[in-house]
Amino acid sequence: MQAMGDWGLLMGAHELGEPGRQGALSGLSAGALLDFLAETRLRAAGDPVDALSLVSATRMRLRRPEVVFVLGLVDQEFPEAEGARGLLSARLRRDCNRCAGVRLVDEAVEGQDAFLFHTAVSAASRMVYLSQRMADDDGGPLSASPFLEEKLEAFPELTPWRTRTLADVVWEPSLAPSPREFARSCAASGILPQGVDPVSWLRVREGAGRLEISLRDSENVAWLAAKNSFSAGEIETYARCPVLWFLEKMVGVEIPGEPGDSLELGSLVHSVLAALYPALGSLKLLPLSPNTVKEAEDVAEEILAREASEEGADEGRAALLSAHAGYLVRDHLRREAGQGAEYATVLTEYALPAAGVDLGEGVIVRGRIDRLDLDAEQGLCAVVDYKTGKFVPQRDWAASGSLQVPLYMLALQQLHPQREIVAGGYLVLGAGKASGFVTEAGQTLVGVRSPWRSIDCEGRDSLLEDCRHAAAAAVEGMRGGRYALPPGVVCPRYCQMGPICRMRRGDGRG
Repeated sequence: MQAMGDWGLLMGAHELGEPGRQGALSGLSAGALLDFLAETRLRAAGDPVDALSLVSATRMRLRRPEVVFVLGLVDQEFPEAEGARGLLSARLRRDCNRCAGVRLVDEAVEGQDAFLFHTAVSAASRMVYLSQRMADDDGGPLSASPFLEEKLEAFPELTPWRTRTLADVVWEPSLAPSPREFARSCAASGILPQGVDPVSWLRVREGAGRLEISLRDSENVAWLAAKNSFSAGEIETYARCPVLWFLEKMVGVEIPGEPGDSLELGSLVHSVLAALYPALGSLKLLPLSPNTVKEAEDVAEEILAREASEEGADEGRAALLSAHAGYLVRDHLRREAGQGAEYATVLTEYALPAAGVDLGEGVIVRGRIDRLDLDAEQGLCAVVDYKTGKFVPQRDWAASGSLQVPLYMLALQQLHPQREIVAGGYLVLGAGKASGFVTEAGQTLVGVRSPWRSIDCEGRDSLLEDCRHAAAAAVEGMRGGRYALPPGVVCPRYCQMGPICRMRRGDGRG
């Protein structure tokens, strides 16, 4: 946008035309002002060296700027949404091809938009900046333009130069247009105006190089501080995302579910597996093997039919839910049958004492373990937690906040010191993957082809100790009512609280 000399004259004339002042534009209507602008010749500034030109991509061919900024690289915007062609949208076509690794379906990104993009990118003589919005105004995630993804695939060494979330988009306090925006500006700047309480139930103070946000209500803080124990699931929720813990546990936010949604599916699958393994044990079908898996599947079908009928759902929804749950259970049984496991006993829904188990550092944990595989003769034990989604916890449980399984392991060590925890982790049924470990002593218990990674006893002890420290930090944060998200965190796309907390959502976070 080049500086224009007459623009200053126009603004001066407009100021003189303000109410109570006489000037050249005094009393002009909006229409008259537009006519004035249309007929006025605005001269370019004499030295446009540091000027910024806003031009369309079609005119880039006539210029050779040093630096080009390409804005709006969001799918369905640039390139613009295409008209319907067949059953699959352009975005689904691209996703199918990307997942398959081959070109299964036609995808057309070449066209006018593609021409404009490549024209703009190739016009710069020194540098190009590509800009993408990560979320819409409501905090919902936006997909990157295929043009941007194409460049990132061609140049994998490229990394984001700067990222700004919606939470970072705040006014300067002196320019805030409303009391609410003024409060956000003060919070972002670490300012608490004297004599004013703009954040009502929040306390904002500067510490450790970032803003620390915590509950202010004395009754809530006292209630949290007095809590004697926490469930392993609640500790994991806080460790993964303090904001999610705050919204669910303190505010009571509930995302409305739909018939057959992930929560209902997870509940049904857990119920089936909890009843299945004791039944298989009584029928002498454990441990599972290729010779017994077909009979185990038949037993699972019977239990699934019984559990689904108890859900009280309408016939159509129950059929769909049962089909999905049956697929997950059968797939799980077949994978396990091929592991070569030699566990002798399986306990399901194993409950820790109601008062909790003291793990030290103020951590007293409660909970119910999905499954324990035991070898009574050798005193070996493996802990299993089922997940019906597709999110696979990262290998570093302490850093990613995946604390439920390690907390169960630590609790079992306290309750049954005569048993050795030799394996365990998360079985992610929806993805057909796992995150966990097995020591050398546990190879026969869980099978030589188990999905767990092998570690030695020292590595296991170090992993569990790191998780205990992470749990202690989480418990301290909950008791203090703190719920600020650590800096640099990228939230998983599946989180449904995004429109509320407005944090950046990306490929995933443990």
